[in-house]
Amino acid sequence: MLYNKSCHDILLNGDRMILNNKQAELIRRIVSYIYTHDLNQNAFIELTPYICELLGIHYFATSFLPNKYAPERFLTSNNPEEFNRLYTSLIDQDFLMDALVKKHRIVLYRNLTKELNLKSNEFVNETQKLRPVSDCCYLPLKINGELLGFYAIARAGEKSKDLSAKDIEIFNFVCDIITDRFKQNLYISPETADIAYMNSFGEISFMGSRIKDTFIELFGDRHFERPLFGNSQNSTILNSYFRQFEKCDENTKTGEITFCFEGKKVIFHFNKLIDTVIRPYAYKEPQYKITLHKDSDDPLQSSLIDYSLIQKSYHLTPKEIEIISFIYKGLTNRQIASRLAISESTVKHHVWNIFNKTGVDNRTQLIFTVTS
Repeated sequence: MLYNKSCHDILLNGDRMILNNKQAELIRRIVSYIYTHDLNQNAFIELTPYICELLGIHYFATSFLPNKYAPERFLTSNNPEEFNRLYTSLIDQDFLMDALVKKHRIVLYRNLTKELNLKSNEFVNETQKLRPVSDCCYLPLKINGELLGFYAIARAGEKSKDLSAKDIEIFNFVCDIITDRFKQNLYISPETADIAYMNSFGEISFMGSRIKDTFIELFGDRHFERPLFGNSQNSTILNSYFRQFEKCDENTKTGEITFCFEGKKVIFHFNKLIDTVIRPYAYKEPQYKITLHKDSDDPLQSSLIDYSLIQKSYHLTPKEIEIISFIYKGLTNRQIASRLAISESTVKHHVWNIFNKTGVDNRTQLIFTVTS
């Protein structure tokens, strides 16, 4: 797909499409706006008049499909507010969206109404009653093969002319530009050796050399790229932390977890990426930035465990709380004994008391109990 400003033409999938001067100017404005602004709800509102004028349409909408990680639907359009409310209440009956999700390709209202018997369809009857249109088109929003949502256009009035093949081509061109911008927004450029990025599945999409070596030491050769899915205690601890962090309210954007192993102490700092409106819907793309840090030796430093609450709830002694903090960070009884300058048998006695008071049988159960 190429856009030639001087010739006022578009080369789309090998086919040249000539634009008139007005269309060329509108295309220039749209492309310039897309690549110089963040594509948020405000941006789509400001883009809509240009897109409507370019295509001779009345309505333009963008929607991201909800998923497990982003349950709230994103919908922005210049439809009347009462129509948006009606559409939201009937969205499960939107046969255009259903066809788009099944086919992963462009769908046209006029084509589907001929194929389907829609005379008694509540969605058609109610939406046409409130906001009649002659034709509308849904175009899939796909990134890296994943259907994330759709773009939609419509002409008002049941007797208005249908969308032409050229209208669809230009619409497709504009949507390709918007999708390309979304891809740019989602792209994460490699930063330093201490940075890794993880998606909503817990899969690492990029990691620097130093954090990679640390992950291999902590989670093993088989699971360092999917550290939540290993069978080790470290994977269990990270999984528990990550699931808690994932459920935090939207104002909680950062957190950290500490691991101690083989006499080393490392802290992973988590940042939830909120740089673009589409990111939560592109759940296979990077969602979390993980930074490797070296930090102080404070044994009670943790953003996940409320030690004072645990102490009150289970009637634990200060020494038992200190030992729980070391267990949480992955230390063995011998390592804890060395840190506290006490015997290993004394540590074992404290651990037995902790298990007894908290009603658990092993360290893994203890971690789940104190982080729940």
